[in-house]
Amino acid sequence: MFEEALAAAAELDEFMKVNGRPKGPLHGLPISVKEHVYLAGTPATSGFVAWADDISLADALIVKVFRDAGAVFHVKTTNPQGLMALETVSNLYGTTTNPFNTNLTPGGSSGGESALIAMRGSLLGIGTDIGGSIRVPAAFCGLYGLKPSVARLPHGGLSGAHGGMENIIGCVGPLATSLEDMRLFCDVSMLVSPATMATNSGSGGIEFRTMASRTFSSRNSLEIIHQNSQVTENWSHVGRWNSSSTPPCYQMSPGDSNFAARSRTHHHTMEPQAAPRSH
Repeated sequence: MFEEALAAAAELDEFMKVNGRPKGPLHGLPISVKEHVYLAGTPATSGFVAWADDISLADALIVKVFRDAGAVFHVKTTNPQGLMALETVSNLYGTTTNPFNTNLTPGGSSGGESALIAMRGSLLGIGTDIGGSIRVPAAFCGLYGLKPSVARLPHGGLSGAHGGMENIIGCVGPLATSLEDMRLFCDVSMLVSPATMATNSGSGGIEFRTMASRTFSSRNSLEIIHQNSQVTENWSHVGRWNSSSTPPCYQMSPGDSNFAARSRTHHHTMEPQAAPRSH
């Protein structure tokens, strides 16, 4: 893969020379890919020996999006057999260890990604997560990691024994060394057209919105329910995202002066409510 990455980098250099601009927001950025994510011309075994010779014929959707944005894929990283593990051990690739202490695990199942990025062998990594497969490796190696909502980011093109398991669905997500890189990953991921997203991942083409695209009111309204001693927080949001209320978030007794003082300190408005609201 390293030779292919050099060739891709040379093509990007030529693109810049001819067009006077980068190909996309990831122009020339080396990005690592978890082993079970399809990358054309490479194995995607999910750690199964029986799939050792299975070569991907096409890119996963997330890989295609990133390639179109100028990314250079220089390496695929290890994952455990069957993926559903919080360490990274397989009969194909052996045991991946933590670069900070090789007596410890880097986590799993995206343990190859976390180990490589922690050593700065990659700037940004494509991982996957069901029950912690991005978040645990990120925590074990001192990185940033995110499990988005299922199908929130492009998700088509992954190997695994999960076919038909509609009750346990994974998702694609980033591992990185900074919050800014995480945001870049998500922004670029959503460059794919809504029609393609709906076809390949079931997201229905929901756009990615950052906090900058939302406007919030400066004050919040706290509704105090005396009958059951619960307080619910009613956020009066302004803009594209609106929510009537959250589930009960505080316990209090009527006339709790400490709570009232805290509310005034944070510039909240306290409004008595006769009965609980439905949630």
